[in-house]
Amino acid sequence: MTRAVALTVFALHFLLLTLAVPAVAQSDASEEQRLAKFKAIFIYNFIEYVKWPESKREGPLIIGILGESDVAPYLHRIIAKRKDNKRPLVVEVHAPEDDLSACHVLFVPTAFDKELKKLHKELVAAHVMLVGEAEDAAKRGASISFKLVKGKLKFEINPKNLAAAELHMSSHLLRLGLIVD
Repeated sequence: MTRAVALTVFALHFLLLTLAVPAVAQSDASEEQRLAKFKAIFIYNFIEYVKWPESKREGPLIIGILGESDVAPYLHRIIAKRKDNKRPLVVEVHAPEDDLSACHVLFVPTAFDKELKKLHKELVAAHVMLVGEAEDAAKRGASISFKLVKGKLKFEINPKNLAAAELHMSSHLLRLGLIVD
């Protein structure tokens, strides 16, 4: 698949999910809510392009969120509208002291950014993909982090962190992200 085709497929997924998530009234939408909606869409799209080790391929795919986050309600809406017969998805909100090893993805909001290195060490063997909200989180333990570039939400990918957790990301998605180490 060429880069243009991969971009088109990702853009179509993004557009379809944007339409599937109920729009917040444009005049009242805060920038934080708009970004939270797009982060949820990105997280959903990320899981479509990652392959987990055999030990994590059975049962529901668990998207964990560390603490409270504006992203949670949008993720719940996205998975509720999902119509395919793929693996069931579950969104769970966790406290830092919870056992997080059952998660496939763990979204780490900015409030818990200082925990990234510790979480990476604890969860790498459990094959958990850490998605950090704070800019440059992919340089501090997350597999993926979000970054605002000229007012647009982008994502950074750390291939070393993905490899350490034995996660295989599609080369198409790798080409769309900003690679960091």
